[in-house]
Amino acid sequence: MKKGSDDDDLAPPSKSQRKRDHQLLQLLAETLSALPERRFRKLSLNERTREELLLLRNMSASGARNRQIRLIAKLLEDENVAELQRPGVTRMLLWQEY
Repeated sequence: MKKGSDDDDLAPPSKSQRKRDHQLLQLLAETLSALPERRFRKLSLNERTREELLLLRNMSASGARNRQIRLIAKLLEDENVAELQRPGVTRMLLWQEY
C-alpha cells in the first residue's frame, strides 16, 4: 500500500494528536475564563460549560484549577468551538473594545 493513501485519511487521530488537540482546548478554556465579563456573556456556550467557566474564574492557581481546566476542555469537545478557534477571533474577544 502506498503512503498517503485514502486509508490513512480514514484512520483515527493518533494518541499524540489527540493530546495536542486537548491541550489546545485547555488553552482555549483558560483564555475564555480570562475574558472580561461583558465579552464572556456574549459567548454562545451551553449552560454547563458556562457554569464551569464561571467556577474557574473564581479559582486561584492550584491542582483544583488544573482539574477544572481539563474538565472544561472535555466539555468544549462537545461545543461548536470552530468559531472561537478561527484566527483572530480569540484575539478579538480579548482586545476589541465595545
